[in-house]
Amino acid sequence: MKKFRVNFGEYLISIFGIIAGVLLAIFPQESVNIITYGIGAVSIIYGIMKVVSYLQNRVISFYYAGELVMGIILVGIGIFCFTNPGGIFAILPIILGILVLIEGVSKIQRALMLKNYQYPRWGTAMVLGAAITGLGLLLVINPFEALVVTVRILGIVLVGDGIAGLWVSLALRKFS
Repeated sequence: MKKFRVNFGEYLISIFGIIAGVLLAIFPQESVNIITYGIGAVSIIYGIMKVVSYLQNRVISFYYAGELVMGIILVGIGIFCFTNPGGIFAILPIILGILVLIEGVSKIQRALMLKNYQYPRWGTAMVLGAAITGLGLLLVINPFEALVVTVRILGIVLVGDGIAGLWVSLALRKFS
């Protein structure tokens, strides 16, 4: 039987996952703000680098104009992140909400088809379709709260993943 080698990095990754998960679960809004500021800082730095690249190379070729455009867009995204923390994440629940809303309406349509076929449990399908539609509508109407819940769930998942990672690493250590 092969022996496993568990290195220290695997423990660190698991512990980091647990800590990050706890922070996301307890402080979802603050976590989103910090992530947004990080995205903003990277965008501004990279955008400035693109603009500088354009300025240094504009006489060489017209094709460096793309560097300028990309740089301006990145700086704009960075400024948006700093002036509207969490704003970049707010669009994700809206997109998901639209998809869920469409799926819910589709389920309602199928429930009505079941009713036309006189299926005895068509009402259950209708209730489920209405619930899915309602959740989609909630995501579209109130994306901020949906984002907070999503971040909390992500935090809980990271904690679980970190605990599982530690457990597996410790269990494998017995075979090393």
